[in-house]
Amino acid sequence: MKQKPLPKERYNAGEAKVIEMVRDSFKSARDSRQNGSYWGTSAGGDWEPRWDLQEKVNIGWSKPPSQDEFQSNVKSPMSSGRVEATMHKLRKLDLQFVVRPDDIKDDKEKRKARVVQELLNNLFQRRAYKSRMMEWFNDCLVHGSAFMHVYYLRKKRSVEMPKLDTKNMSDEEKDKVKNKEKVYEKKDIYDYDDIVFEPVKIQEVYVDPSARNLHGTSYEAQWIIRRMLPSITQFKAMYRGDPDAKNVSKVRPASAYIGEETEFFEPPRDIKDNDYVELLHYYNKAEDSYVVVANDVVIKDMPLPYMHKQLPFVKINAYEVLHQFYGMGIPDRLMNIQGEEEILKNMIYDRLHITANPILKIKKSIYGEFSKAYQTAEPGLMVPVNQ
Repeated sequence: MKQKPLPKERYNAGEAKVIEMVRDSFKSARDSRQNGSYWGTSAGGDWEPRWDLQEKVNIGWSKPPSQDEFQSNVKSPMSSGRVEATMHKLRKLDLQFVVRPDDIKDDKEKRKARVVQELLNNLFQRRAYKSRMMEWFNDCLVHGSAFMHVYYLRKKRSVEMPKLDTKNMSDEEKDKVKNKEKVYEKKDIYDYDDIVFEPVKIQEVYVDPSARNLHGTSYEAQWIIRRMLPSITQFKAMYRGDPDAKNVSKVRPASAYIGEETEFFEPPRDIKDNDYVELLHYYNKAEDSYVVVANDVVIKDMPLPYMHKQLPFVKINAYEVLHQFYGMGIPDRLMNIQGEEEILKNMIYDRLHITANPILKIKKSIYGEFSKAYQTAEPGLMVPVNQ
């Protein structure tokens, strides 16, 4: 299918200021994250490589061996074993809400609290929130910190359903039924219409650089950005039925911007597939603002949509690090000792390989040059000698 050209008027003067503000905030948070890791040098390090390392340690990733590789590269399950052991205990928990009345002496308030409690627990089970919380906990144990996005989602789409009631059919439709043809009618259905508890990938979250905590009495985050990269089809499904969304028809995939002169947006370099939309959800508590920007198109610009008027994210830490925003995970605590264990085990395995397939001495006239024998000690190596 031929791609539609990029609309020339994607935003007006007022929207341009909003886009510039969101883009500047995003750049500020991204730069801070690239230089704010306490695992780096005294000048600070980048969090992205650290999160990647945590994930590799947890899954036991190793570089695929080459054909002439002889050294062992066995990875220890020291970190992943403790993560799974903790998750096994967490899965056994029977998570339930308890709602307390405002006035414990008022029978009416007691009944109200009881009803709210039952509704919450029913919602918790019906939407499988426990499984999402397990994913949240697992993310926290690996990365040290994890984010949960709590928001209301309504996913609506139009479909064609078989028309069964002949009373509501036209004469033409009745004739089709007589001829054994199916008659359809258009209806709107909701794939989802409820509260969402969504564990968010830590790489998607960009926080106010001055924050030391997400919610608190001091140094709390005043704004937060969630960066999503849905395909253009996914983007349209997200906002087609949203009554608060605007300018949806102006959005094109990132590939449409290649070679174009743009003021605020250029396709990101960290994604190879160009059939996506860079979606920035910007929440600002201080200014009571919620903005959604798709590439360089304003989709929403409104006050915070929830009565609590807080940032709709919850963050937990596995191990707290004093005066730092991000915590430490189990791989961080065990990485050094696990590395030593892997070195010692691989040394033993290498010795066993040499013992099972010993180095042989053969005549130099048969083998040829012998310099390689002094460079490596691989199993089955043939060392040339004069006699």
